[in-house]
Amino acid sequence: HVPIHRYEDLEHYMLRVRQGDSSALLADGRLHMFALTSGTTASRKFIPVTRRYLKDYRRGTNVWARGIFEKYPQAFLKSILQLVSDWDEFRTESDVPCGSISGLTAHMQRKSVRKYYSLSAITGKVKDATSRLYLALRMGLISTELGILGSANPSTFIKMAQMLDSCSEDLIRDLRDGTLSDSQKIPDDVRAALQHDLKKLPARARQLEMIRSKAGKLLPMDAWKIHTIACWTGGSVGLYLKQFPHYFGNTPIRDLGLLASEGRFTIPLEEGTSAGVLDISSHYYEFIPEGEIDSSQPVALGAHELTLGGSYYLVPTTAAGLYRYHISDLVRVTGFV
Repeated sequence: HVPIHRYEDLEHYMLRVRQGDSSALLADGRLHMFALTSGTTASRKFIPVTRRYLKDYRRGTNVWARGIFEKYPQAFLKSILQLVSDWDEFRTESDVPCGSISGLTAHMQRKSVRKYYSLSAITGKVKDATSRLYLALRMGLISTELGILGSANPSTFIKMAQMLDSCSEDLIRDLRDGTLSDSQKIPDDVRAALQHDLKKLPARARQLEMIRSKAGKLLPMDAWKIHTIACWTGGSVGLYLKQFPHYFGNTPIRDLGLLASEGRFTIPLEEGTSAGVLDISSHYYEFIPEGEIDSSQPVALGAHELTLGGSYYLVPTTAAGLYRYHISDLVRVTGFV
């Protein structure tokens, strides 16, 4: 009885939620934030992040991470360099933060977990893209070993690798002196918050200087022992992945899965593929065959009704107010578990 929805169909309800009337769309009245879509093709969408949303998101991420640590136990309890964005870019009319879910999960980490992450949530406040990458390198180079190097787009890692070499002199100086280069556009409150972690590391600086002097350059695979890289591997990003061996050697790459502001939908279990198992513990899923999507009454199938090799539009129903939601992602069935 419920029709297929696009965001535009729910937008008037979402506006009421943003204004403080959470009951317009949600049973759970407590909102942590609104996750914002990138807005590259249209105006940004506001996705409510409830307690249930966050619990589901974390569980899926933990299952994904456990898959890595079971295959690469040497990566467990090592530093994680995970780039984060701002979870509190601005506030709604009802004073609810709006921003990136990655920043919120970093902000809400337990202390016992936070100590393994090179970047804290406040680093998402750095808006300048070049300065953000420099800061990631500055904080990440404190460690000699990375269990996971993570960011959604692999192009980020190519830019980071190039900056590591081009800015190696400044980075080594910062490590030696316990500073953060004044040439970078980093807000004063971020600098102040990171001051405690900016200790002088002359031994680490000498190590990197020796590597650079011997090789004539400084590459990520020489600066760190990296156990795994986490990023998207499907679609057009393969062009960037072809450059990875030059910078990262043969480091294993695990796809992040089908992941959006609306939630996590798949969990990849192995390298060499962007395919992943459906995250059935978080959402209810329906699938519309590719040729049916424009029908007034499209066929909607459950996961158990899909055909190997078939292409379908994914239609999740989530606990955060998205009902039979057409996210416009076309998926192909590559196998069953």
